[in-house]
Amino acid sequence: MDQYDLPPASRAAAKPGEGVPGLWPAALVALLAGIAGWAWLDAVAKGPDGAWALGDARAVLAQVTEEEREAALGTMAGPETVLAAFRGQEAGCPVPLAWVTLAAAPGQPASALRLRSAGYVSPLYRLSELPVRVAIPYPGPYAAGHGALTVVPAGQPAVIALQPAWHVAGAVAQTREVRWRPIETCRRAHG
Repeated sequence: MDQYDLPPASRAAAKPGEGVPGLWPAALVALLAGIAGWAWLDAVAKGPDGAWALGDARAVLAQVTEEEREAALGTMAGPETVLAAFRGQEAGCPVPLAWVTLAAAPGQPASALRLRSAGYVSPLYRLSELPVRVAIPYPGPYAAGHGALTVVPAGQPAVIALQPAWHVAGAVAQTREVRWRPIETCRRAHG
């Protein structure tokens, strides 16, 4: 039986030397689209210093509400004159605070760390795998919506529940750019 005895639909497949039509052009288009996509991501996702910025750009702090303020102040330490600014009793407009959740890294022994946020240095928090929520002042001018939060670990790895989570390892201070969405709750602007 030669190829001319086959039905017309089978003849094309039976011709020697012919592959799938359009496979190579489609592969070339997919390759070029992939290269263009990576070039675009490279241009958009890098910060001014050339480092990838997508992870840091999403590190978000959560706002302490007025209803949560007293509980939040219970997690902070410092001279009463410093804490009075966070209470805002005299001015009627307290300094905004943010929540941060801390825990020892899963499967690791207990750890400890301090947080440095603007001029505030937290007490030493002893951490287990059970998360602990603590308050900090925003690490930059509140109205700016961003600042640098520093973690000073004192032992084993820990996790700071930002969005996304920040895994802190080693005993060296580490700083991360964080963001927040300013919400003006008082007539007086903060920073």
